[in-house]
Amino acid sequence: MPERTDHTLFVVFHGLIPLVEHKDGFHAILIEMSDHWVSAGHWLAEDPLPQCQGAPLRLTDVERGSASLDLSLNLAVNVPAMDIDRVSASPDCYARIDLPKPRRIHSYFNGDCAGKLTGKDVPKSTGYSAVQVFEYAVGDASFADVTLMRDGETSPLWANRHCTTMDDGHKVSVVHIYNEPNGPTPAEHGRDEFLKGSALFGVDVGLANDTALPFPNDRVPTQWDMPGGLLVQELASPVFRQRHVNGMLSVLRTGVEAPLGLPVAGDVYYSWAHIRVGHAL
Repeated sequence: MPERTDHTLFVVFHGLIPLVEHKDGFHAILIEMSDHWVSAGHWLAEDPLPQCQGAPLRLTDVERGSASLDLSLNLAVNVPAMDIDRVSASPDCYARIDLPKPRRIHSYFNGDCAGKLTGKDVPKSTGYSAVQVFEYAVGDASFADVTLMRDGETSPLWANRHCTTMDDGHKVSVVHIYNEPNGPTPAEHGRDEFLKGSALFGVDVGLANDTALPFPNDRVPTQWDMPGGLLVQELASPVFRQRHVNGMLSVLRTGVEAPLGLPVAGDVYYSWAHIRVGHAL
């Protein structure tokens, strides 16, 4: 069997990272919260992501796809136009990442927020998801060249230095982008960041009874739901992932297989604000 030359990059978005979809791709907006852990990199080897206000990062050397957000799983406010440079220059924007459309989008930890939002811009669809995964095709020649590069700079903030080679020669790499707390937060934290996101984008979407959305756990993923090469444990919040790392180490040390469906969100999890703002497509 000839070795495959098409490979896969997964980009996993954790936390307060609204995605702005436009006709050519996406802007991922990391909203500034002083107590958030902001980082990017391979799982368990992420590096702090410096604030990049006003100068966007770009994901390079991946193939352009055509996937859009599934509106049955994601809140998305349609706006006819948006000055994305104004948004990214705001002190409430920690960083902006520009990405081409992927070939697939996987939305995990799904719930329904019917009756829990207020305002004239509340989307008709009430589904929402906590973790987004963009799946990109990458050519063989450029797989090692995939980076997160800041405009005007020559040294990447992240470079693709690790991959897993599957049995058929297909290479898989995963980069995680986090913008969420890595410790306990006060009860009002989820409310405050949701309202901050609405203000940043200038949309009228609020919270009913001034109460943060609960973690969307109507459908919790298992390993069977994962595309090949991505572990369900990689979806875990930084608050809870150590327990899953410990479980994986136990498997390696004892040879005893961990049960599928291991929870990756812990018993209590704040639903960080995810308002999907896109042009009318």
